[in-house]
Amino acid sequence: MIENPTDADVGNINFGNSEPSPQDKKPASMKGYTQPSIVLGYEVDPVPYDPNKIGGTTDRTFHRSVGFYTTNGFIINIKFDDFVDLVKKLNKN
Repeated sequence: MIENPTDADVGNINFGNSEPSPQDKKPASMKGYTQPSIVLGYEVDPVPYDPNKIGGTTDRTFHRSVGFYTTNGFIINIKFDDFVDLVKKLNKN
């Protein structure tokens, strides 16, 4: 399994974003695939800076995300929870 470069380090847990790694995008890695591929990852939620706060650390929050791509490039990145809701709606029809 090829890991994406990490975007964040939280404690002892490293994780990457939901974009394909350079190896994932190589045509040889995609040989035989006709459908988009998927990458699971995490995205950093923007946290506004508090101008009244002096010192300390910057707070960051994260959400799970899903990225879709083909050999032609990246297609879309959506929140994992939105993806799950969409699949549930599609399965009802």
